[in-house]
Amino acid sequence: MEFLRTLPILFWSLYYLKPSMVYWRIHRTVKRGLISIANKLPGAKAWFSASGAVPPHTVLPPVSSRYYCEEIDLERGVFTFLNDRVEFPLDD
Repeated sequence: MEFLRTLPILFWSLYYLKPSMVYWRIHRTVKRGLISIANKLPGAKAWFSASGAVPPHTVLPPVSSRYYCEEIDLERGVFTFLNDRVEFPLDD
């Protein structure tokens, strides 16, 4: 009986959604379920970690902003936006 009470709420919740929104919600839910099942299989962690090699650390190219020439320097951890300069701590 509880399901019959929530049926109108479910209907009106889905009524305003686009079909693509419903599709991607189902897609993500199924994908998340399949990944959790795959992680429980024996040897799955070794298979997944061996399949993808970690790329070597590369120096980031300089990033320039197209808006008012703000300063963006990812190597030093400096970012300026709307005349507010922020320096992020670097993890070494």
